[in-house]
Amino acid sequence: MLKPDTTIRNAHRESNIELLRILAMFMVLVVHADFYALGTPTYDQLCNKPLNVFARIFFEGWAIGCVNIFVLISGWFGIRPKLKSFSSFLFQCIFFIVGIYLIFSAIGLVDFNLSGVKDSLMLTKWYWFIKAYIFLYILSPVLNSFIGHTEKKRYKILLIAFFTFQSIFGWLYNSTEWFVHGYSTISFIGLYLLAAYVKKYTPKFSTHNKILDVTVIAVMTILFAIISYFSLNLQYPIWDAMLAYTNPIVIIMALFYLLLFSKMKFNSRIVNWVAASSFAVFLLHLNHSITEPFFKPLIRYVYGNTPGILCILAIGITLVGIFVLAVLLDQVRIFLWHQICRIVPKINK
Repeated sequence: MLKPDTTIRNAHRESNIELLRILAMFMVLVVHADFYALGTPTYDQLCNKPLNVFARIFFEGWAIGCVNIFVLISGWFGIRPKLKSFSSFLFQCIFFIVGIYLIFSAIGLVDFNLSGVKDSLMLTKWYWFIKAYIFLYILSPVLNSFIGHTEKKRYKILLIAFFTFQSIFGWLYNSTEWFVHGYSTISFIGLYLLAAYVKKYTPKFSTHNKILDVTVIAVMTILFAIISYFSLNLQYPIWDAMLAYTNPIVIIMALFYLLLFSKMKFNSRIVNWVAASSFAVFLLHLNHSITEPFFKPLIRYVYGNTPGILCILAIGITLVGIFVLAVLLDQVRIFLWHQICRIVPKINK
C-alpha cells in the first residue's frame, strides 16, 4: 500500500497531506494487523465475544481506505515521471526487499532458494501494490494529458461511467478478472482521475467545511461495520465485497479523508520528515521474509495475551513501534542513496 515519492509537490511539502500519508500508512498496519494477521471474524467468535468482533470490524472499516488514500494523493498532486524520483523509489524497494532477504538468508532466518529470489525480484503475486503503482507511473503522462486537455463535461461523464462500470462488474458481481477487488492498476487509474478532477474543478461536495467531511467518514465507517457485522450474524458474511478497494463505501471514505486533510493548512518539518519515509513501513512489515514468520505471529501473540480493551492499546503500541523502526531504517537507505547520487550525478536529472 503505498505511495512512493514520485509525485510532484511544492518546494515545501504540504504538511497537511503529508500527515494524511502518515495516517494512511498507519491504517495499512491496522488492516494487516486485524483481518490479515488474525483472520476474518467467524460466526462462532461473534457468538462468544460479540463486542470483540464488532470492535475488530469497526477498526477494519476505519482503516480499509488506506490504499485508496495513497492513490488519491498521487492523483491530487499528479505524477510527473522523473529519472531521479523513479530511481529513488526502485532503490528503496531493493534496499528493503532484496536487502532484508539477503541478510536474513545469511544469518539463517530464511532459506535462500529460487522461490525467495523470485519474491525478491517481485516475480510472484507478492508486492502487488508496487507493480500496480509502477504501471500507473508508466501511464501517468497519458492520464495527465487527458486531465489537462479534456473539458469538464466529458471528464465528468468518464468518471461516472468508470465507477458505475467498476461498481457493477468489478465489485457488486465481481464478474471481471482485471479489477481484482481494486488490487489493480485499472482501479488506480479511476482513483487517480477522480482526485485530479476534484482538485481541478472543486465540485460543490468538496467545498463544504471539515465537519461535513468528518461526518461522511464517520457514516461510511459505521455503515461498513453495521453491514459487515449483521451479514456475519446472519451467517452470510460478505467479506469479499466489503473489504474490496472497489467498494463504493471505501472509495467515498478515502476521498473524504483527502478532502478533510486538504483543508488543513500547516507546515511541520517533523511531519514532512516522517512522511518521506512512510513507504518504508509497508516495505518492512509486508516484506515476504518478515510477514509470515514474524509480523503475523507477533500480532497474534499480543492479541492472545492481552485482556480486554488493553489489547487495543497493546496492538497500537506494537504498530507504532514497527512504524518508528521502519522510518529509522529508511534513514540508512536515504544516506546510501545520497552517496549514489554523488557518484552517478545523471540520476539527479
